[in-house]
Amino acid sequence: MDDTSAITWARVEKDFFVASTTGTFLGTIDYEAGRGFTARDMRAMVIGSFPSLSLAMSAVVDGCRSEDGAMT
Repeated sequence: MDDTSAITWARVEKDFFVASTTGTFLGTIDYEAGRGFTARDMRAMVIGSFPSLSLAMSAVVDGCRSEDGAMT
């Protein structure tokens, strides 16, 4: 099974998104006009700012993968 299929994204507020898998918090994304989408990991550390929500989502997911590609 592809680990990304188990990821759930929830829109908590208008410009705030949270990612999780079963029992594991993965990170967040928030949008700020003029700055774009800021992705944060499970420890609230900034991964980066991105021009689109899909790029920010990919960054959160990629940041949770171990070297062998499994979700951590």
